[in-house]
Amino acid sequence: MKNYIIIATLLLTVSSCSTVRTADSSASARRAARAEAIRESVEMSMQSGKFLVKMDRLNGSRGLAVQLAPEFNYIIIDQGMVRMRLGYIGRQYDFRGIAAINMSAKSQSYEVTRDPERKRYEVNIKASQAGELFNISLSIDDRGNCTALIYNNRIESARYSGHLFMESI
Repeated sequence: MKNYIIIATLLLTVSSCSTVRTADSSASARRAARAEAIRESVEMSMQSGKFLVKMDRLNGSRGLAVQLAPEFNYIIIDQGMVRMRLGYIGRQYDFRGIAAINMSAKSQSYEVTRDPERKRYEVNIKASQAGELFNISLSIDDRGNCTALIYNNRIESARYSGHLFMESI
């Protein structure tokens, strides 16, 4: 009788360990499938030339970091058209004060490059509105995380962090 209890305990222990292992592998398979779906969605957005990036953080100079409301701070790229609405804190090289960057213009140049080693896309855009030239540099990784650098002659360069907005996921 004692032998039957020991064998039953061993079988129960072995079976419980094997079910946990399969549960872990199925969870990792789900994570891998989701990561692949996100990567494909990012790739489709980059190839189409139509995407929305919602910014949630402004990284200013001298260590200043400001949390932004993503629904009010965004960059929209729509096949040559650029629409930006971003909060701004920093130095200004003009008499008028600047509290935000608001622009809607046709891009003068638009370039997308893929860096497979770093698993990211680099998007460089030059756009001008009312004689004000803006250089926009976006770096979007395969997970949809984005870093944007905005350059202009009248303001200090600004760096933003955000996420690529994907409706399909």
